[in-house]
Amino acid sequence: MMEKLKSLRKQRGYTQEYMSKIISTDVSNYSRKESGDVRIYDDEWEQIRFFFKENFVLRKRQIILF
Repeated sequence: MMEKLKSLRKQRGYTQEYMSKIISTDVSNYSRKESGDVRIYDDEWEQIRFFFKENFVLRKRQIILF
């Protein structure tokens, strides 16, 4: 799941530093979230989804884009 998030971020040209500001956390925490070491909470997923303007859902810890 996190690989899709990382791929989407890179595809759009955003840094981890920029994304950390979107969910109001520090860069090292965002990095750990993106790598799967730290949980991304539902409210953070909503902020990410709104930011990317993507329609995706989380199913069984996978990002499903549609």
